[in-house]
Amino acid sequence: MKKSRGFTIVEIAVVVTIIATITTIVIVMFVQVQKQARDKRRSSDMTVLMSALEKYYDTYGEYPTDDTLATKISAGQVSGLITQSAMASPLIVGPATTHAILKSKLAPNADNDLGDPLRSTPDTMFNSSSLTATDGANFQYFYIGGGDFNGNGTVSGFSTTFNAPSPTGSFACTYTYTATANGAASYIIGFFNESTKAFTLYKGRQGTPINWNTSSEGRCPTPLQGN
Repeated sequence: MKKSRGFTIVEIAVVVTIIATITTIVIVMFVQVQKQARDKRRSSDMTVLMSALEKYYDTYGEYPTDDTLATKISAGQVSGLITQSAMASPLIVGPATTHAILKSKLAPNADNDLGDPLRSTPDTMFNSSSLTATDGANFQYFYIGGGDFNGNGTVSGFSTTFNAPSPTGSFACTYTYTATANGAASYIIGFFNESTKAFTLYKGRQGTPINWNTSSEGRCPTPLQGN
């Protein structure tokens, strides 16, 4: 009667290697699917927010102002100072924008979980400083722009460096806008896309457009048209 031959060390090593490789591939694919799912959620949030922003403009003749511009207005760093808003209490979008504020002044029908899926808390979902992140570390939505319907003159000193990721690090893009007489500025809203490792940007349909510096070999992201 023949004795059964067991597996050799080489055969076991080959099987273990194959199992480890398959496991690694499955894990990588699962992580990527999770990233894509979160990006899909972010894109859906952008659709909700842009729709609300367009309705806000239709009602008040202006988009909400971001916190960076609001600070510069308060500090007197804006020429042709914006002194009067179409709203008695204009909405300022930034880190202090909570869901309660969002629902009361912008998107009353928005879901309670609106906001980046990787944020530990749903509030403080906007932050214009997220523009400086090139690796998605902040995982916040950002909003820049806005301005008063009755604004008059050039908005000076209102520019923000946008550090866009590249294979060798990052490169700077700059946005500015000029407010014409009785004209409101548009906005840019967006998020860091985990799947593509790049910023996904959208722009408003109305108001004075925000201009982007595309001098960095034309690589600065072009905002997509909003709703």
